[in-house]
Amino acid sequence: MIDVAIIPARGGSKRLPNKNLRFIGGKPLIAWTVEAALNSNCFNRVVVSTDDELIAKAASDAGAEVPFMRPKEFASDKATAMDVAIHAVDYLGTPDLFGFLQPTSPLRTSAHLKEATSKFLTSGTDALISVSNGKPSSWLFEIDTKGELSKLLNGDVASHSQHAQMVCTPNGAIYLYRTEIFLSYRTFFPPKTMAYEMSYIDSIDIDDLDDFQLVECIVDNGLRLAQTR
Repeated sequence: MIDVAIIPARGGSKRLPNKNLRFIGGKPLIAWTVEAALNSNCFNRVVVSTDDELIAKAASDAGAEVPFMRPKEFASDKATAMDVAIHAVDYLGTPDLFGFLQPTSPLRTSAHLKEATSKFLTSGTDALISVSNGKPSSWLFEIDTKGELSKLLNGDVASHSQHAQMVCTPNGAIYLYRTEIFLSYRTFFPPKTMAYEMSYIDSIDIDDLDDFQLVECIVDNGLRLAQTR
């Protein structure tokens, strides 16, 4: 097992106010990640790092520990996820292994966590990060100041995607680490980092209202069940 799952959930969210407390499928967003972590039986502890009393209560009601309130300097717009993770790891006594599970990935389930944890523990790797498959690398463009497109990488845009070099993107749902390595490199992507692949739908990360409404639609239409965590 992994010593602790750390769930970062600050109160301030400018693009989608109070998003961690908004209800999807009959429960607040924060509860989805807490329940998935608890039901996976992969973690000795499930801890929420927050600066918000209402989020702390919702997390506790869902079964998480809230052993501290996050200091203001780690809850501002300038604070990074790295700052939050290091603060929590230090407060919790520097456990050997930890997970970092963002609450904005509600469709990541206990099954995903079990698979990812098994892969992490049996591989001997120093870190594991969940990803979703993207478009072929030859399809990547940038837009210049004139609004014109230019290709970033070589390759035939017209080629069939199954024959092209595929790329992936970290989806923010699962981060697993050997703490010593994490603190040594102070990056979410240390040298020996393994990928855990997830589908597009399960990878949805809620940043704004469009993301929230998309997940809400998925759950309300039974494509993913709130009870199946």
